[in-house]
Amino acid sequence: MNIMDILSQAQGGNAIGNIAKQVGISPDQAGSVLKELMPQFGNAIKEKTKTKDGLEGMFDMFSQKGSTDVVDDESKMADPSFQEQGKSILGDLFGSKDTSRKVAADVASKTGVSDGIIKKMLPYIAPMIMAGMAKKTMGGGLGKMVGTALGKSSSGGSFLGKMVGSTAGRVLGGGFLTRMIAKQIMKRMF
Repeated sequence: MNIMDILSQAQGGNAIGNIAKQVGISPDQAGSVLKELMPQFGNAIKEKTKTKDGLEGMFDMFSQKGSTDVVDDESKMADPSFQEQGKSILGDLFGSKDTSRKVAADVASKTGVSDGIIKKMLPYIAPMIMAGMAKKTMGGGLGKMVGTALGKSSSGGSFLGKMVGSTAGRVLGGGFLTRMIAKQIMKRMF
């Protein structure tokens, strides 16, 4: 299941419509924007995870900013801190507002949705992506695969959940296994 599938199923299948409602566009328009944004987010995340520090930072972002509640509970989107969290994630991923603006302009040119609307969507989308990735990574098949491979846990989710904290680099040593996990996450999500 990729991140677009997770977003399509989130909030009882209403996440895309809920994002659309927040910014005043149709669910179809929001869906087309999301389809164009996914490669942009995927590339930013892949770039971020190329180094040990970047990968550790991504795991930290999952655990600190990727509260999975928003995947199931649409009321979280109404919390003012949700957009602030989204802006923080965008800063972590894209590095600057200029890059986020370029992403919005690029997607606007492909979808016909104004870059102003897309800029409003980004702080809603970023936490949803991180939450979806955190939920999938910590509770899904990847957690079981890694836990089994390391002989640490048969339940998977709790073992990988422990790894997703700031100790990820120490647990994995930043070596081959870390890169393998990052590659598997990216393959499955984007």
